[in-house]
Amino acid sequence: QFEMSTATEFEELDLLERIFLRLGNAETDQQLEETVGKFLLPVLVKLESQYKPVQDKVFELLTHVSKQLKNRPQILLPVNDLLVCYQRINASPQLTNFSLVYIKLGFPRLSTSQQVELLPVLMQSLEGKPKHQQDSVLQTLTPALVHLTLPKSEPERLKLFSLADKPTIRATVLDFFLCYLLLPYSPVAVPPGLSNDQVCRVTGTSYPPADLLEKVKYGILKLLSAGIFSDQEVICHLLVTSGDSRHSVAELGEHHLRLTGGSVDWNSPKLVSQLYSLYLGSPVPAGNAVASSTMQQATPTQNHSPASLAVRVKIMLHLLKSTHATNSFPSCIQAVFDGLFGSNSNAKLHSLCLQFIHAICSKAKEQKLAVMASLLLTALTKVAEEPTESTHLRQLAYTGIGLLSRRAPSLFNKDLKIVAKLFESLEKESVVELSLVIQDCLNMLSGAYRGLQDSGAVVMEALLLEKIASASYYVRWAAARYASVVFPFSHTLSRFVCIVAVGDSKEDVKEEGRKGLKYPREEEDKMEGTSSPPPTFPSIVHYFYQKCLQRVQSGITYTTAAGSLPLPPASMGAALKFLQLCLHFSAGVAGVGVAGVGTQQTLQLVAKYLKESEDLTLFQYVEILKQSLGSAGGMELHAVAMEYLREVVITSPPNVSNELGKDIYWIKSFIHSPSPDVREMAAQLLGTITASHGRELSLLQAKGILQDTFSEVYHVRHGAILALGHVTANLLQFCVDIECLDVVRKALERLVQLIVKESPHQLSLAACVSIGQICRCGPLSLPDASSQTDVLSKKLLVQTLSDKLSTSVDIKLKEQCALTLGYMAVGDPLHPYKQDILFTLFQTKEEKAFDLLVTVGEAISCVAAGSLSTASHDQWKLVCSVEQSPVDGSIMKWTLNTLLTQFCTSPAGQIRQAACVWVMCIIKHAGRHQELQNYLPVIQDVLIGMLGEPNELTQEVASRSISIVYDLSSEYERQNMLKALFDTLMNGKKPTNVSGDTELFQKGALGKTPDGSHITTYKELCSLASDLNQPDLVYKFMHLANHHALWNSKKGAAFGFSSIVSNARTQLAPYLPHLIPRLFRYKYDPNTHVQLAMVSIWNALSADTKMVDKYIDSILKDLLANLNSHDWQSRQASCLALCDLLSIASTRDVATSLAQLWELCLRARDDIKETVRNAADKACKSLDSITVRALDCSVSDQSNGSKVVEEVLPLLLTMGMSSPSADIKTISLATIVKISKNAGSLLKPHVASLVTSILEMLSSVEPQALNTLSLQLSGEREAQSKLDDIRIATTKTSVLMDVVDMCIPLVDDGVVEQLVPRLSELLKSGTGLATKVASAQLVITLVHNCSSNLGTSAGKLLSALISGLSDRSTGVRKAYARAIGHLVKLVKPSSITKLHEKLKSWYLDGEDVDIKATVALVYREMTSHSLDGVKRAEVEIIPLIFLGMHGQSEDPAFEGVNGLWEEAWNDLVIGKESALRLYASELVGVSCSALESPSWPVKAQGARAIATIAETMGPNLESAYIDTLMTALLVALPGRVWEGKEAVVSAQRMVCVCCQNTIRSCQDLQKLATEKICHELIQQCKKKPTTYQQCCIEATGDILDALKADCYMDFKEILLPIIKNGVDDTLGMMADLSDTSCTLKLRAVVFRALGKAWPQCTDTQVACTGEVFALMGNTLLTSPWQTQVAILCGLRDLLQRLSVSLSEAVLSYVNITLIPILSQCLGVTKYGVCRATLMVLSKLFAILKDPQYRFQESPSLQDLRQALSTVRDPQDKELVVEILKHLQ
Repeated sequence: QFEMSTATEFEELDLLERIFLRLGNAETDQQLEETVGKFLLPVLVKLESQYKPVQDKVFELLTHVSKQLKNRPQILLPVNDLLVCYQRINASPQLTNFSLVYIKLGFPRLSTSQQVELLPVLMQSLEGKPKHQQDSVLQTLTPALVHLTLPKSEPERLKLFSLADKPTIRATVLDFFLCYLLLPYSPVAVPPGLSNDQVCRVTGTSYPPADLLEKVKYGILKLLSAGIFSDQEVICHLLVTSGDSRHSVAELGEHHLRLTGGSVDWNSPKLVSQLYSLYLGSPVPAGNAVASSTMQQATPTQNHSPASLAVRVKIMLHLLKSTHATNSFPSCIQAVFDGLFGSNSNAKLHSLCLQFIHAICSKAKEQKLAVMASLLLTALTKVAEEPTESTHLRQLAYTGIGLLSRRAPSLFNKDLKIVAKLFESLEKESVVELSLVIQDCLNMLSGAYRGLQDSGAVVMEALLLEKIASASYYVRWAAARYASVVFPFSHTLSRFVCIVAVGDSKEDVKEEGRKGLKYPREEEDKMEGTSSPPPTFPSIVHYFYQKCLQRVQSGITYTTAAGSLPLPPASMGAALKFLQLCLHFSAGVAGVGVAGVGTQQTLQLVAKYLKESEDLTLFQYVEILKQSLGSAGGMELHAVAMEYLREVVITSPPNVSNELGKDIYWIKSFIHSPSPDVREMAAQLLGTITASHGRELSLLQAKGILQDTFSEVYHVRHGAILALGHVTANLLQFCVDIECLDVVRKALERLVQLIVKESPHQLSLAACVSIGQICRCGPLSLPDASSQTDVLSKKLLVQTLSDKLSTSVDIKLKEQCALTLGYMAVGDPLHPYKQDILFTLFQTKEEKAFDLLVTVGEAISCVAAGSLSTASHDQWKLVCSVEQSPVDGSIMKWTLNTLLTQFCTSPAGQIRQAACVWVMCIIKHAGRHQELQNYLPVIQDVLIGMLGEPNELTQEVASRSISIVYDLSSEYERQNMLKALFDTLMNGKKPTNVSGDTELFQKGALGKTPDGSHITTYKELCSLASDLNQPDLVYKFMHLANHHALWNSKKGAAFGFSSIVSNARTQLAPYLPHLIPRLFRYKYDPNTHVQLAMVSIWNALSADTKMVDKYIDSILKDLLANLNSHDWQSRQASCLALCDLLSIASTRDVATSLAQLWELCLRARDDIKETVRNAADKACKSLDSITVRALDCSVSDQSNGSKVVEEVLPLLLTMGMSSPSADIKTISLATIVKISKNAGSLLKPHVASLVTSILEMLSSVEPQALNTLSLQLSGEREAQSKLDDIRIATTKTSVLMDVVDMCIPLVDDGVVEQLVPRLSELLKSGTGLATKVASAQLVITLVHNCSSNLGTSAGKLLSALISGLSDRSTGVRKAYARAIGHLVKLVKPSSITKLHEKLKSWYLDGEDVDIKATVALVYREMTSHSLDGVKRAEVEIIPLIFLGMHGQSEDPAFEGVNGLWEEAWNDLVIGKESALRLYASELVGVSCSALESPSWPVKAQGARAIATIAETMGPNLESAYIDTLMTALLVALPGRVWEGKEAVVSAQRMVCVCCQNTIRSCQDLQKLATEKICHELIQQCKKKPTTYQQCCIEATGDILDALKADCYMDFKEILLPIIKNGVDDTLGMMADLSDTSCTLKLRAVVFRALGKAWPQCTDTQVACTGEVFALMGNTLLTSPWQTQVAILCGLRDLLQRLSVSLSEAVLSYVNITLIPILSQCLGVTKYGVCRATLMVLSKLFAILKDPQYRFQESPSLQDLRQALSTVRDPQDKELVVEILKHLQ
């Protein structure tokens, strides 16, 4: 119809006229719709006619059509055809325009389903069309999106609109939808986010209603979020809708925004440009490259306004995620300023804009930020300084300033007004939260001002000096921070600010000040990249002195009642410490940074520096110290100042001391200070100053101080005692006259007096100190001995100190007494009582305090070495205080002999420890003594013996002492000593250079086993050194191996060798490849002493944290060698070391050794030693972890994983799983589980072995308690079954089964070939319930997932499963049955037949109820899961199932079995009757076969099956089958009564009753039934028990009734005795009845049978009527009501079948006896009796109404009427009326 017509102009006009006429003749809408639908498209095509009149006519016609359609909205247009026309290629513009007009007109008239159907077509029609037409189409289709239901499948959704390969259409649609989503819900002059042109574009000529607009937006949103468009394309739409004013739209938009926001590239330039365009409106800033490239000159109607406030908030919230947005200048600046200061904003947007500034400061590039920084600072400053702004916004602004300062420091360091304003704002701010933020801002700004120069530095200095005194704590902290950070450490003013800060009342300010004074400043130096030294000593002293002077002059001081200070005591103390630090640094002292004085070397360096310094500096420093010692300072400050003043006096030139001599009494006043430290240092200072001023001043002060020792004030006396020693000691230099000697003597007497009088121990201690100071300085001018007790002599002095040493309980006093005794020999080498002193000191040999032993050892060294001892040097003097003179070596020799031969070999361990400590002290403090040098080899031999001491401290002291001995020896001696050391430690040889009486080792000490001797540590050290081929390194190891905590004490630290560590690292560097592996292993040695020693060596040598990584191969090799060592210590240490190594090793490092490690560790796990087993357990856990890591492709190569699975898994399956050790099995199994979870396809070659191993292990991992409980419950079937169910459920949910499941996807033909034989063997001979059940479950899983791979293997599995059906466990049988049920679908039909035959024989021939139940379960599972397979053998299977449905048993195991058979039957057949008809032959055959079974239950079961056949098929059962069934049942009737035989009787009854018509119609069957069956049944009625007799009687009655047979006479002969005799049956048939209820039931059945069996033969009726009537009537009233009902029913049946006339005798009996009896029965309360009586009466009077019976009115009838009138039940009214009617 679209082809160009060849008609002439006239023909075309004529056609149009006729169409015009048709349109005009259309009277109804239906006619018009038909006409338009038929001719609209042909008319439109005529627009392309070549004739102008035709075109004009078309225009006229279309105008008419449009007018007609305008007011008729119900008329439909052919939109489908119009769309085809619209999409024509090369169609004229007129045709497409008019087609679109009618599409727009007709589309809304369509139903919603039609509109939705056309949506994809409309969308496709956009391609290639002009923009205005595209907009029109989109306007048309957009409202229909409300009804669009998208497919659930994503591919179907993508296919629906097919826009994937049409980017132009996608962009057009998305742009249109964005404009639509921006529409407000009511027209406004300036719509937010839109231009007027855009509003017209999406709305057309009419603005949509608000409700419709909401629905359309919702529909658009659903379409956009359906996956048709990418998240990147629709993110702007989601942002816009999330800020919509309608809740439904906003909620959906927000939801999808959360879902897609994470996958969007927020740094896309295109997206950022779109967001800025929405946020700012148009025109887009020219700085945006994407936008500016496409920007054209826009008209006012084309410029769109910014989006709504809610949308702008959403946009800004997401701009924060974009780094590109922060670099989009100037858009980002415009966005910030518009959000902060524009009219279209709120607090939320203000906050987001400030956060956006933070993002700009953090993310913007340096070049971009440099341009924007000043603008950002302006905005931030304006917000921060605006007091009306909220606290939150100001906090953000201040934070932004701080962040900006870090990225643009040049903007700040040029102008200090910013920081000044911030300090001012901080000082004025009252809001705590804001103060903290400003403080943080200042802290961030501090980095920008680092390195200020010239005027900037001056301004900052002034600012800090001003602000450190501010009243605001926050300002002071900031000032201290700036002083600490902004200026270098060498800057004096800033350090002064820090000093001031230390005295602040706030701890934070103090701490900041302390940081500024700490050196080295690690944090700041790292920031600067340099190390700044402290200020020079002269500069800092001069500056501080001037500042203190200014503060004093201006009155700005720290004032107390006692006086004033320039600064608070804390600041003054910090200042003194810092000044001393600067002094030491300027003097070149190493280790500057630790406040306090150092060694004599430090004093010498300081003295040298001060000698070259200006006097002014020194005097100013002294003046500062003197100020600090003012009364306002306090004890702490006094102690610091006195300490530094003492150092200055010692190290400075004499003029300083001379100057201080003028203030000697001021200094002396400090010896009376309340502080003990101040008193002690003041005493030392006083002694030093007096010594420098000569004899007169010393003598004068000594006399005065001596008088002060008698003061009553404690601290005055204590200070005087301390000072007396120092001052008096100086007099020994001037001992040239009697006066001096007299003062010394008096001082000693006073001091001894203080000791003797038991003064407070502090005074006694001070007296001892002073005596020692005096004795150390020179010989005492005292007599050696005196006979007068009041005369002080050397002997008395020694005796006094000895007594105090032995009697005092104060450790410090004992130590000082010992030192004082030692100092006597230092000052007086010829002291006559040296041996007495030594004897006294040796008496402390049993003391346990280590510090006391060390002090005594030091005293012994003083006595033995004299002036050659280190005690001859006073650390507070620059020169030796004692003149060194030749010393006699006999004392040293005697001392060493005593210690080495007596004490070191003492049986008392404490004495040996003391001797060891004393030997160490002697060689440490008197190493230069010649006699000691001669004894060094002997000392080493003795000390080696000490290495075997059980006391740890003794060992370490000996170890350290051996190292000192080695260092003191010559090279030749070292070689000999080294040989002796190795021979002793490694070979157990005794030293040869000791006398034969010397016992260096306790008996057996060197011969103990390795786990019993502490000498093991040192043997290992020797072995370690030998392996390195450097035996002399053993001494280094002994140094490094000491780890006792006492070496960290003050006393112990004196014996430390800090330099040995650094030297050892250098010396041992070449041997590290051999040393590190052994040390690494030794760190875990089970011997604690060896372990701690090796850890100490390791810590000393392994300064590099990557030491292990460097030598990991060597370490691993060593561990592999020692994991299999014969020595259990090595095995244990190797296991523990391996744990540590694997925690830091990479999988690549250990991949090649992993299998070997597993083998050795598993072997160690079964070690005979428990500790080794525990260590191996830890090692296995570490191996487990790294094995799993090796399989992770993200951290390891796949080749490593393949190698691990290939080597480790078989090892675990063989060695691990087959191990007799349960622990090894558990470890292996746990690792196998993890390997299986992570190995993936690498596991395939091992699936068969892995799966079967796991199945075998399932039972072994079960708790033993469950197995025990299962055995205990073996006799309780129900409990056992429940327990099995629990165990099976646990097995199925086991993690091991998860591993099996993970292996299933890897199963293929090759795996099946390996797996099936193993699985079959497990199914047959597996042990444990869990293993068997899991194996069966695996079969099911294989059937479901690998059915194509099993193939011929299914038969093997079936055979294995069949063998397990006889398992004693119910759970196993159920599992195997279930597996068979699934597997049957894969086996051959012949296999199914064989299975059926086996199950059938088990079922029919067996007696075991469990087996029968299992067979039922198998068939149930087969029909449930493999119905198709079963149907292939259904002819054989259905009969057995049918027979099984009729089983009965009282055994609990049989419960529910019938239900299983019935479920199998229902699955297999559709209808019961049709199935019976179809398989009648088979069912009859199996039932009759069951009757022939020797098993009674099977016989009964077959009978019940026959009964069901007869009952179900009834008259439809063929006569041949009836004959077969009757004959089979007849054969089964004779013989004894067995349990369940009632079923045979009931089946015979069912056959005869249900098939009575067929039987009666067949003469042979009738004969069989009446002559044989009835006769046999009557005979069976004689047999007991009662229940069987009752069943036979009832069945006989029913059969005689159904077949109308006449056996009444014989039957009656059996029944009448039962009625007449009751329980006392003369024939003995009832003799076994003991239950009355059974008797009653039997009699009731008898009466009922008499009625049912009533014959139709008249002769028999005549003969028996009277007798039966009388029998029933006479027993009616004497029977219970149940029997009454039976009698009445029997009587009713008799009356109903009565066909002869009643005799006179019978009528008389009825009238006289029976009717009165029946009348009485009507009065019985039981409804059943009353009802049955009425029915009998009804039948009776129906007979009596016959005219032949002249039934006269009698009293009995009147009584009957009266009884009938009492019947009230409505149901009986009809019978009553009928009876009364008969009575009329």
